[in-house]
Amino acid sequence: MSLNTHAATILGDAGCIAVDCGAARGLLPHWRNLLGIAALYLFEPDESAHPEIFRSLEAHGYQHARGRSVEVIGKALSARGGPRVLHVTNVPTGSSLFDLDLEFALEYADRDYLLPIRDVSIETHTLAAALPRDRIARVDMMKLDTQGAELEILQGLDDERMGNVLSIELEIAMHRATRGQPTFADVQAFMDARDMELFDLVPKRTHLKSCDGGDYHRAVFGTYANAPTIAPRLWEVDAMYFKKAEVVLAKRDEAAVRRLCLAYCTYGFFAHAHKLLDRATSAAMIDAAGRDRLQSAIVEWHRRLHWTTAPLNVVERAIYKLVDRVADAADPPPAATRNNY
Repeated sequence: MSLNTHAATILGDAGCIAVDCGAARGLLPHWRNLLGIAALYLFEPDESAHPEIFRSLEAHGYQHARGRSVEVIGKALSARGGPRVLHVTNVPTGSSLFDLDLEFALEYADRDYLLPIRDVSIETHTLAAALPRDRIARVDMMKLDTQGAELEILQGLDDERMGNVLSIELEIAMHRATRGQPTFADVQAFMDARDMELFDLVPKRTHLKSCDGGDYHRAVFGTYANAPTIAPRLWEVDAMYFKKAEVVLAKRDEAAVRRLCLAYCTYGFFAHAHKLLDRATSAAMIDAAGRDRLQSAIVEWHRRLHWTTAPLNVVERAIYKLVDRVADAADPPPAATRNNY
């Protein structure tokens, strides 16, 4: 993967510090745009996963990032730090600081993914302590996937740095499989208090298991996996928050505007980045020539992404149109085909 020159143009000399909590799978595709541009701090307490993280980085252009900081940190994080019990599942990515309600969880999750579970005493750290202020005075972008500890980790960052964060992507459970885990309402209240506004929710759904551990849609109804006539339950969501644009503009900090533009584009909100620059120009923070140059980089970044994915999108749309025609011809139409329930 080559350096994203459009992202580099947008950021300029502003600098960006991005923190990924729960990086066992390496950098996700959208965050690979930050390689060589942002300083990346990747937290993954399971040190056996670190070699795979580095392999992923090398496969996607880590050599271009050596001029910027890329650091993998093997520390577990919590709200207050100190000793905690980690409930380690058979597949380590399911491990959590929160106790599992196994009776409920096994109605939806594969036994081999969860069992056996063992309790391990670990030492945890606050994010504020793990990111020493003398070296990392600011955090701009965050991504968290820590099986329920996401809000705890955010609460462990000091108020000043938390108040300057521009984007947060995190996983939120929509079930009761873990006891005491924060709810969506808890997360939303925390974000509201810090001028972070919700931009997107990406749902993840799962099917109910039958008593023998198989799927109901196979065992009882004889359908295939993910058949549109058997609705799955909402299990969790990936939520995307950004700092309110008016709050960023009120600080009259061009560097923060550039960082927010970068964050918007990283998640595909190209139109919001483009408009933010118009607003910054109206506020006399960026001159017209600078705005035009940055907006051109936004448009070119989108164009590159669009032409990379356009052929697949055409095929996908054709398949959905065919499915819709078949559904329209059904008598009666399957109730769950288009999720109108």
